[in-house]
Amino acid sequence: MEAMMNTTNECIFLGSPMNTTLQIACLVVPPHHRSDCLKELQSEGFYDIVGDSDIETIKNRFRLTGDVENNLFSDDINRVAFIDFETAAEAGVVSLFDEINNVTVYRNIQFSSILEEWSGGEDDNYTVKVDDFQAILWSRDELVQAENSRLFAGDRFITFVNWMLTSVGSAERFYYQYTGNDTLIVLLTDRMYRTLHTFNAIHIFNAGSGPV
Repeated sequence: MEAMMNTTNECIFLGSPMNTTLQIACLVVPPHHRSDCLKELQSEGFYDIVGDSDIETIKNRFRLTGDVENNLFSDDINRVAFIDFETAAEAGVVSLFDEINNVTVYRNIQFSSILEEWSGGEDDNYTVKVDDFQAILWSRDELVQAENSRLFAGDRFITFVNWMLTSVGSAERFYYQYTGNDTLIVLLTDRMYRTLHTFNAIHIFNAGSGPV
């Protein structure tokens, strides 16, 4: 997915198929890899935004089961968020920022102004503006032509948020764990992503052809 950016921090996306390069499929890590996997992730800051929770209790759940989906990507780590992609297609994207709030607040990423506007007329489009960032999330023609308008609009929202993370100097990005009307995303750095892949905790997933 490509974007055009200029010095005014304006971003207009050109087309938006599902971003399959950021899809992950969760696995169960073999017992002999679990401690080393946790050690690497901790050194990379995976548990830095756990908050007041007991990190060792959280880690022990994973040591016991090796279950990535339920015990590594748990709510306690403040890296996981559920979002309703249908909301993006229905022009209610402002509320989606509330759904990722628990993650972004822990990373000190706070926005003072979140606005939405419609252009109207034959070239009707839906634009979101967050402080100095701006993006057209969809045009009416695109939604009509899209095979799945919910995924189309939601994917643009995630891409927009990832672009903002890049612009503020964050090394973290949202990756898809599950996509659909109710989509699950997880916040990772590239190093965390590669570590998880190295320890067979995840597969890189291409929605068109399966694990790669």
